[in-house]
Amino acid sequence: MLFRSNCILSFYTDDTYFANVLMDADKVFGRVLNLGIRTAITPDYSTWLDDEPVAWLRSIVDSRLVGRYMQEVGMGVIPCIEWPGEDDDWFLREIVLPTLPQGCLISLQAQTGSVKDMDSRRQEARDYETIVDMLKPDGILFYGSKSNYEFFKNLNLPTKSV
Repeated sequence: MLFRSNCILSFYTDDTYFANVLMDADKVFGRVLNLGIRTAITPDYSTWLDDEPVAWLRSIVDSRLVGRYMQEVGMGVIPCIEWPGEDDDWFLREIVLPTLPQGCLISLQAQTGSVKDMDSRRQEARDYETIVDMLKPDGILFYGSKSNYEFFKNLNLPTKSV
């Protein structure tokens, strides 16, 4: 085996590529475990500002259900912190973060939006600060562009990140 036990499965791609994960969890994670992969990041189902809040909630519920299933089959789970961003601080604080444990390794993604207006960047910085303040993560796996990671690192938040 090619050191697959050191791999981390992630879902940072278009939702259509992993739409079956929730409905066919037995089959999907049976294959994943047979490959020797023992750790996964929960799916990052897309959320958009122009979606209704119920769609945002559905994305969170689906991601948590998949994470729960991964736990039940014995996998290590790294929660992906997902929220539509910008004007939805209430959703992040009141819905997303209270559903996650404190002190664990988490994952954040920032694939898009490397060029933003200053107000959006300030809100993004506040959101990252809120995440670290509420969850006190052991560390953060950051998936995104180099410029977005540099922006994140320059916030000097009190946690490790890669």
